[in-house]
Amino acid sequence: MTKTEELLALIEGIDLSSVSSIRFELFNFIRNFWGEFTDASLIQAAVCKKLELSSATFNMMLMNPSLCWGLESLHRNLKPGWLKNYVDYTAGHEAPEDFHVWVGLTIIAATLRRKVWLDNVYHKLYPNLYTILVSPPGVGKKTTAINIGVNLLREAVPDLRIISEKCTPEALAKRLSKSTDKLKESGGLKMETRAEGIVVAPELTVLMGSEQYNASLITMLTRLYDCADVQEVETIARGVEKLKQVFVCLLGATTPSEIARAIPAAATGGGLMSRLNIIQKDSTPRIVPFACAVDPTMREDLVNDLRKIDTTYAGAFGYSDNGKVWFEKYYRHHHRVVEKTGATGTMERQPDHILKVALCLRASEMGPNELDEDVLQRAFNIVTLAGQSSAEVAKMIDTSERGKTTQYVVDVLRRNGGVLDRTGFIKRVYRHVNAQEFDMIMMTLQEAGVVVVEKKDKLRFYKMTRLVDE
Repeated sequence: MTKTEELLALIEGIDLSSVSSIRFELFNFIRNFWGEFTDASLIQAAVCKKLELSSATFNMMLMNPSLCWGLESLHRNLKPGWLKNYVDYTAGHEAPEDFHVWVGLTIIAATLRRKVWLDNVYHKLYPNLYTILVSPPGVGKKTTAINIGVNLLREAVPDLRIISEKCTPEALAKRLSKSTDKLKESGGLKMETRAEGIVVAPELTVLMGSEQYNASLITMLTRLYDCADVQEVETIARGVEKLKQVFVCLLGATTPSEIARAIPAAATGGGLMSRLNIIQKDSTPRIVPFACAVDPTMREDLVNDLRKIDTTYAGAFGYSDNGKVWFEKYYRHHHRVVEKTGATGTMERQPDHILKVALCLRASEMGPNELDEDVLQRAFNIVTLAGQSSAEVAKMIDTSERGKTTQYVVDVLRRNGGVLDRTGFIKRVYRHVNAQEFDMIMMTLQEAGVVVVEKKDKLRFYKMTRLVDE
């Protein structure tokens, strides 16, 4: 029996239910002996079939056997379609899977624009998304992750406004007011003004800093989110600017230490926070020293399929029978939770986020114009995971300066496995807190039961006892 035949027999014994350690051993073995296999393409095809992988994902796993889906799971909520292909296309990029999924969702949302909606009798729910990626500097490759999606959008839907520079509320209103859409009528083409676009802010602090005039920008973004038929915006130079057929998406990024400056407290009180999908990742499981080669036709297909989404979908969406049953059960439970706990922010608007994501998933998969139980459940899974990180970010924004410093120290400890010796700890935080302040913070965390102190070999170790959720 040849080595190739032995490996193929081993591959037959694995599937999606196999534990991550088995998959790790498989990819590690293939990686070590890749050059010795006489028919490597046969092995790749067998693994991809058994584990439902694309060739791009296979290449990434080959370079990084430690991944093996141990920490990444959002792809399980995706079915064949544009978004799944996009996640496969970005599989060799270091940004966490969550970042690529949400960038992809936002790109689909921007592509759909006002052409698609869910009719709720008293108002129309459009699929626009406000997405913010949060990770430490250089860790999540946030800017590159955003640019990958935006560049595809720019090529596939060239008539969509992409606003990527810092701008005042007046400048934003002016750019949106110039957006137009071509409508076919019996007499030919009619040009209609539509305030549609996507605001791209890889450095969110540049767009929404703490400057006084940015408070009005935050208010404006909050109002634009609701996609009014007509939105009046007061400007200094032009008076009242009327924006018609509003549809705006937001795709931005920032770091944990800058989040409070990027999203000032005014954003929480004014309602912007509840409209944001904040995706926070303290680290990435993807370590890719050299990017894997990607079949160039993958990018071309993504552009063409995005154009197809743009031209295919138009009109109202509804619910299938089992979709109605699922959403009614979910909504009643959600209402009881909010009423009982007094939950606000993103949790309060969770039903809308789920419906928007479900619309994007359905368009991605080129499905019918109705939401069934399956797509709603998958949207719920995606939104729920995002909501967990949104809650922690909201606390960082709405705390005192001492609270922010304490949160920063806790985050450093969490990112380092929950255990650090005193010297190593101070080396990591000295730019933000001196030794005396550090000791006071650690005393507070000990009294709160968040951290315990252990001594070993004359070293003092700080060990996290639980996640900070108060």
